[in-house]
Amino acid sequence: MRPAAPSRSTAWSGPSGSCARTSRPTPIPAGWGEAARNLTPFEPVVDGVTLPRPPIDAITDGAARDVDLLVGSNSDEFRLFLVPNGVIDLVGEPQLERAAAGYGLDPRTAIRTYRAQRPDATPGELLAAIVTDWFYL
Repeated sequence: MRPAAPSRSTAWSGPSGSCARTSRPTPIPAGWGEAARNLTPFEPVVDGVTLPRPPIDAITDGAARDVDLLVGSNSDEFRLFLVPNGVIDLVGEPQLERAAAGYGLDPRTAIRTYRAQRPDATPGELLAAIVTDWFYL
């Protein structure tokens, strides 16, 4: 028997496609894996067939050793995720503090340090700097 198609009242319970009826969608954090921590909406998914293991592990062991690779980032990298959709202007001090804590920083110390380097920055601009450093440094 095929699972019912998802609707506003269906929450998927996992990769098997089974679902459970609820009054509203229920987030299932385990199903998001690393994407829940790094906020990257599209990334490789290790499925054991098409992608048998994490790419970084395969590369470390020499896969694609004959393929040239150019890697880089810039000092404002995470602004790509905050500026086009206007989210950068919606971030206030409470969200900035929660985000800093979520990245494992002491919010007071981290925000004070970033603000000292960027005295005119908005909370959204400080968030962009913190997340850029977390991902790319």
